[in-house]
Amino acid sequence: MTDGAPATVAATDAWPPPLRVRRMPAKDPIVRRLWRRLQGDGAVGTPFLTYEWCAALADVPESCPGFEVLVACRENEPVGLFPVEWIRADGRPALVGPAGWRWLAPDHMDAVAPASERPAVARALARHLRRSRDWDVADFQGLDAEGALASALRNELVPPHFVVAVRKDPSPVVVMGPRSDQELLPSRNLRQQVRRGLRVAERHGGGLSVVSDPETLPGLLEVMMRLHNARFGEASEVFATPARRRFHLLAARRMAAVGAARVYHLRSADGADAGLLYAFAHGPRLYYYSMGIAPDQAQSPGRTLLGQAVLHGAAEGFEEFDLLRGDHEYKRRFAHGERMDVTVRALRLTPRALAFSTPVLLRWLARRPRRSCR
Repeated sequence: MTDGAPATVAATDAWPPPLRVRRMPAKDPIVRRLWRRLQGDGAVGTPFLTYEWCAALADVPESCPGFEVLVACRENEPVGLFPVEWIRADGRPALVGPAGWRWLAPDHMDAVAPASERPAVARALARHLRRSRDWDVADFQGLDAEGALASALRNELVPPHFVVAVRKDPSPVVVMGPRSDQELLPSRNLRQQVRRGLRVAERHGGGLSVVSDPETLPGLLEVMMRLHNARFGEASEVFATPARRRFHLLAARRMAAVGAARVYHLRSADGADAGLLYAFAHGPRLYYYSMGIAPDQAQSPGRTLLGQAVLHGAAEGFEEFDLLRGDHEYKRRFAHGERMDVTVRALRLTPRALAFSTPVLLRWLARRPRRSCR
């Protein structure tokens, strides 16, 4: 190379340098700084990947005991991440999936990274999981169908070393934006029912309030969880244990503090709790998470709550109300369309996994993801 000629990279050098993945505790200061920076830069696409939500999981370890963060680094500089949970039990296959996937039912998951880096980060995460020998079954539910991580897992976890099943999971959505009430609520009958439910509550001394204050919201969430569990009993896992309820109270307080959580509270006669709806606000979207309804209530308070949440959200300027996974009839009554998630399940073909029970594992691989009653 002559003096003054531009420097070139040798053909044998990789550029940009490859990403390498480290497993790190969620409370590590490096993870905390990276996560907050990425969130501030708009790299988090769902409330279930916000720092506030996942840090609360880490602070209630009984709710997610195998929680780690996979951090993709380039030359020791952290670039992106993804939170996972490892489930290991003697005599049973070892599992891995998104943090809290067995009971929280997180949706629209993808690698947390700048958009320009997300495909490379997702490939690095998927390669790391492919090479890791400490899991037998991967259960990645609620992945964004168009996301980089869903694509990378499908490309990396392939035969002959893996058996893979991919299923689509629709999330009904209400398109809001600058629309009239007639456009927001799809049928005349539904509009009348939603309005009448609120009028009846107001006529008997109740009404609707929207609460986002971090000091007030956890108390209302406790009421909602109690009503929800009373209605669904053992069918509901999401609020089933004291540790899970502690997580939700902590996460709700932290998310409300940054304007990302709210409770729609419908009161009937004398201010009694008729129903409560728990929702998240993230970017241009609202997300319906769960609801609790008092027994023996007239006028279908759940329908009233969901309809009023749609109307309030549109008035605030939100573009969409995402009703999350679950193809339920009550969601379809409100929905204008759907967003698509996928579940990617993989069985590693190793003696340890196959020794458990091949028929049982293959049936599990093929079945539809179980829906938590949220």
